[in-house]
Amino acid sequence: MTQQTRETRQRDIIHKEVTKFDSFFTSHNLHEKVKRVDSKMGIATIYRFLKNLKDKKLIHSYNCKRKIIYSRNKKSHCHFICEK
Repeated sequence: MTQQTRETRQRDIIHKEVTKFDSFFTSHNLHEKVKRVDSKMGIATIYRFLKNLKDKKLIHSYNCKRKIIYSRNKKSHCHFICEK
């Protein structure tokens, strides 16, 4: 059984801001943009929203220099660099 999420004003705001990214972004990049629209929006709300999108395979996440970055590309976009 899949859990259905209800649409809220906060989710609408976050979703609109996510769709504006043409490239990779972090949760903090997204939070900065969302706070311009709703100054009371917390980072935890952003994390939950991004996790939900990732679980639904609507975004991809990557670890890059100990930070998680996100992409809206339909396909995974991984590059590996040999450091040793």
